[in-house]
Amino acid sequence: MYDEPLDVLLREIDDGLDNITATSVESLLKRIDAFQQDPSKLESDGRLSRYVKTVVKDFFVLDQEEQLRRCRVFYNLCKVVKWKKVVIHLPTNVFLLSGLLVDLKEKDSGWLRPYMLLSWVYMLALSPFKFNELYDDIRQVMESYRGLQILETIIAHIHSQLLLKNVELLAEEIQSLDPLTLNYLLKALKPNDPVINESVIIQLNSLKFKEDDLTTLKVLPKLFRINIAHENWEAAEDIISFYFSHLDNRLTDYRFALAHSFYKVLSALIEDTEDTDTALELIETCINRIRVALRETATALVDHDLLHTNLLILAEISNVISVSWPHLLEVIAEEIIPFASKFEQVKMNEIRGSQVKDASNYICWSLARSTRLPGVKLSRDVQKTIFLNLLMCSVFDRDLVIRRSASAALQEVLGRCFASSNILDNETVVKLIELPILNLTESYTKNASKMYQIFTRQQLYEPYAHFLLDWLIEGCLVQTSDLNIVKLMVQAVFLLLKNNPSAVSIIKPKLEKLIASVPSNEPYLASRVLLLLVTLETEKILTTHNMNVIPQMKRYYQHILASIRSEQKIHDSDLEEHFKFMVILRYWNFSLKMKPEPIFDSVEIGVCFHIVRMTPERSSELKVLFSDFMASLSEGSSNFSKSDDETLFWNSFEKLIRFNNSVVCSAMPRLPPHRFQLIFYNMLPVMDCQRKADLLRTLNDNLPQLIDVMEAKILQTVVQLLNDYTLTQQGDVGRLVRIGAAKIIARHKDLFMNHKGFNVATDAIGNLLRLSGEQVTDLRVICFSTLCKIFNYEPEFDEQDLNYQLIQFNHKFFGTECMDFWKGFMITGGAIHFTNSQVVDAIDAFLRYYNQLPNDQERLVLCNSLVRIIPSAKQINEVRNSPSRKLWRMVEPDIIKVTVNYLNFWKRLFESGLVLDREFNFFGFYAKIHNLNLINGSNLLKSLTIQLLPLLISSQIAATGHIDRTFANKIISRLLFLAQRKAPTEKREPSGIQKDSLQALAQIYLESESSERLEVLTKASLTNDLILSLSETQLTL
Repeated sequence: MYDEPLDVLLREIDDGLDNITATSVESLLKRIDAFQQDPSKLESDGRLSRYVKTVVKDFFVLDQEEQLRRCRVFYNLCKVVKWKKVVIHLPTNVFLLSGLLVDLKEKDSGWLRPYMLLSWVYMLALSPFKFNELYDDIRQVMESYRGLQILETIIAHIHSQLLLKNVELLAEEIQSLDPLTLNYLLKALKPNDPVINESVIIQLNSLKFKEDDLTTLKVLPKLFRINIAHENWEAAEDIISFYFSHLDNRLTDYRFALAHSFYKVLSALIEDTEDTDTALELIETCINRIRVALRETATALVDHDLLHTNLLILAEISNVISVSWPHLLEVIAEEIIPFASKFEQVKMNEIRGSQVKDASNYICWSLARSTRLPGVKLSRDVQKTIFLNLLMCSVFDRDLVIRRSASAALQEVLGRCFASSNILDNETVVKLIELPILNLTESYTKNASKMYQIFTRQQLYEPYAHFLLDWLIEGCLVQTSDLNIVKLMVQAVFLLLKNNPSAVSIIKPKLEKLIASVPSNEPYLASRVLLLLVTLETEKILTTHNMNVIPQMKRYYQHILASIRSEQKIHDSDLEEHFKFMVILRYWNFSLKMKPEPIFDSVEIGVCFHIVRMTPERSSELKVLFSDFMASLSEGSSNFSKSDDETLFWNSFEKLIRFNNSVVCSAMPRLPPHRFQLIFYNMLPVMDCQRKADLLRTLNDNLPQLIDVMEAKILQTVVQLLNDYTLTQQGDVGRLVRIGAAKIIARHKDLFMNHKGFNVATDAIGNLLRLSGEQVTDLRVICFSTLCKIFNYEPEFDEQDLNYQLIQFNHKFFGTECMDFWKGFMITGGAIHFTNSQVVDAIDAFLRYYNQLPNDQERLVLCNSLVRIIPSAKQINEVRNSPSRKLWRMVEPDIIKVTVNYLNFWKRLFESGLVLDREFNFFGFYAKIHNLNLINGSNLLKSLTIQLLPLLISSQIAATGHIDRTFANKIISRLLFLAQRKAPTEKREPSGIQKDSLQALAQIYLESESSERLEVLTKASLTNDLILSLSETQLTL
C-alpha cells in the first residue's frame, strides 16, 4: 500500500507540516495521498486534529504564497480523509468570521484558498449563534463563488445552516433555493418540525426541479416524508408519479439514483404510515412491468432503460420483499431472473443488455444479502434458481463485467444461503468457485465440460447438468444475438460430448426438440442449428448414438442456400449473412467427405463465388474454410452436374485471382500440384503484394505436398520473391511478400538447403543475409534466426544488440568480404527515414566490430568492400537507360535511393570517427564520388557527394597524419567549380548545391587550419559576384 513504512510516512508528514516550503510541499502532498486506500491511519491518535490545527496556525499573518501552500495541504486532507471529518477540527472562534469574510471578498484566480476559508465559515456556522448582522455579508460572499463547482457543496452546507438559524427567512427564500441547499436543509429538519408549516409545504410542493438532476432524487424522499407526516396525500402521490414518469431516463447514473431514491420513498411509506397495501401495489406494478417486458414484448420493442430501472428498483427493495412479502420471491426467481439474465437487444448493430443482466445479478446478490435479516430464509427452489442462473452467467456471458458481477453474487449465494441449506456439498462449492472466468473462450471450451463432470458425480445434481445443457442450447444458440457466442457454444457442446459420451443420451431429446422447434425456413436460426449438427457429425457423435440428422441437415442447407441473394452486395457489418456463409462452407466441407459426394450446380457455384467476393479481407476463418473446400473439391472425382459448370467454376476462380481477391489467392496452394503450378505461374504476374502475401501464408502450410511435382521451380520462385521491393501509396508493401517468403524458408529450410539445383541454397542464403541487414525489424529477426539454424549457430539472442550479433555472425561464417550482408546493413546504417536510436545502434555496432578486427589488413579489405558496394555512375546510368524489368510484377529497389543510403552510411561513419587505413585508396573513392556527382536527377545524391568530400580529406589526414595537398586541392578545385557554376546570375537565393559546396570548403579550411583562406572564402560568400571572382590560387592549399 505504501512505498515507505507506515511510521516513516507519518513521521515525515509531521515534519513536513512543521515547515511547509515551496520545495517540500509536493512531497508532503504525495505522502498524504499515500493513505487514500486506508485514511483511518491519518485519523488515529488525534493526528487529524493536530494536522488541521497546524495548517491554520497563524494563517492570517502569512504571505499569499504560504497561505496557498497550506490550503493545498488542507484540500489534500479533505480529499483523502473526507471533507466532513476534516472541517470539524477547524477552530470554532466565532470572532474569526468577520476576518474570514474580508479575506473571501479579496478574490484571487484560484479556488484552493476559498475552499479552505468557506469550510471554516461552515464550521463557525454550526455554532449556536444566528449571525443576523452578518447574514447578508455571508450570503453575498457565498453567491460570489457560486460559479466554482468544487465549492458548491460547501456553499450549500453554509446556506442550509444559516436558514436553520434564521427560520423566519425560510418562507421568502425557499423558492430560490438550489436543490443541493434544499437537500441539506430538509435533511436537518424532521418531517413534523414546527418550521415546516402549511405555507412552507405549499412552496416546497410547487418547486420545479430540473430534468436529470441527481440532487432532486435526494430531495424527493425527504419531501415525501414531510407530506405524509402532514397527511398531504395528493402531493405524496405526485411524488410517486414523478418516479414512474422518469423510469425510462437515458442516463445510467440517473437510473441508479432513481432506484435508490424510490426505495427510500417505499421505506417511508411502510415505516411512517404502515400502508403496506399501497407499498405492495407499487412493488407488484414494478414486477408486472418487468414481466411484460421480458415475456410478452418482442425484444426489439422493449424499452431497455425502463426495464433496467425497474430491475434496479427490484434489487433495492429486495430486503423489503424478503421480509414482508416472501411469496413474491418465487415470482422473481421463476419469472424474472431466468429471462433478465439472458436479455439481449440489438439496436444499430450494437448488442445491448449488459445493464439488464447486471441488474439481474444485483437482484440475486440483494436477495442473498437479505438472509442476514432476522427470520428471512429463501426457499430451496428460489436458492437453486438464483444459483444456477448466476453460475451460467458467470461462466458464459459475453461481457467480462457481467461475468464478474455474477461471480460476486454467486459467491454471496454460496456463502450465505447454501452454507445452511446443504443444497451442494463443500467440495462442489469449492470447485464451482474456482472455475476461471476471465478468458471467454476457455470458459466455453473447458468450463462446460468441467461443470458437466461436477454435476454428474452425484445423481442428486443431475438436474443441474440438464440446466447446463438447456442454457447452452437455448441461451447460447437460439436466443443470443452474439454470433461469436454461437460458435463458442457449438465448440463447447462438441467437446463436452466428445469427452463425455454419456452426455449424448441427455442431449439427444433436447436436440430433437430443438430441430422440431426451429423451422427450416428461418435461415438465421436454421444456420445456427446446422452449424451445431455439422460440427457434431464431423466426428459422427450423433450417428454413433443412432441419431440420424442428415435429412434435417440437408433441409436446413437448402433453405439457407435459397436465402442467399447473390446479386446483392453484403456489407462487412452484416454479421448474420457472413455467418450463413461460414455455415454453408462448413456444410460443403462436411458433405464432400461423405458418400455419395455432392454435385454442385450453377446456383451453388454462383453462391460460392458470391461468398468469396463478399468475404472481408480480415476474415481468416472464411479464408481457411474456403481453402479447405477447394482442397476437398479438387480431390473429388466429379463434383459438378455438367462439364459447363466445371468450366464456369474454374474460370470464375481464375477471374477473381486477376481481380486480386484475397480469398481465392489464399486458397491456391490447396489445389492439386499440377493445377496449382499452372494457375500459379499464369497468375503470379497479375497479383498485387497483399495477395501474394496471402498466397504465401497458405503455401507455407502446403509446400511439402507441392514439391514432388513442382520440384526446384517453386523453391526458386520463393527465393526470388525475397527481392520484391514494391512501393505504393501504402508504403513498402513489398515487405509483405519478403516476410511471407522468408517465413517459408524458415519453416522449410531443409527443403531449400538440401536442394542441389538452380543454386537454390546459395541464393537463399545470400538473400537472407541481405535482408537480415536491412531495417525491417520483423524481417531481419526471421532471416537471422533462420541463418542461425542453417549454420547451427546459437547466439545470445537480444534484440537490443541485434546489429552487433548480425555482424558477428557474418564475420564468423563469411569474413569481411560478404557483399550480400553489407548491402543490407549499409541500407540500415544509411537510412534517411529511420529512427535516430536505430541508426545510432547500427553505426555503433559497426564501429565496435571494426575496431575489434585483429589487423589493419582486415579493416582495409572491409572498407574496400563497402566502397565497391556503392553503385558506380556507369551502373546507375545502365539501369536507368535499360527497359524496366518486373519479374512477376516485382519491383527492384530504386538504385538512386540505394546509392543515397550507401553514401549516407559512409558519411555517418566519417562523422562518428571512423579511422581508415593509410593504404586506403582515397583517390579512387573520390573518383567514384566525383562521377556520382555528375549524375542528373537527384539533388539529395548531389548534396551527399559534396558533403562527403571534406570528410574524405579529414579521414585522409587522420589516416596518414598529414594532409595530402594534391588530393585536397583536387577536391577544393571541384568544390569551387560547383560553387561558381551554381551561383545564380540574378539576385536570388543561392542554390542548395552552392551552399553545400561553400560549407564543404569552410570545413576543409577548418580541418587544415587555413585561416587565411577561410577568411577569403567568408568575405567572398557575401555576394554572388565575389564568389564568381574567386580563383583556384586563392583557395587551394
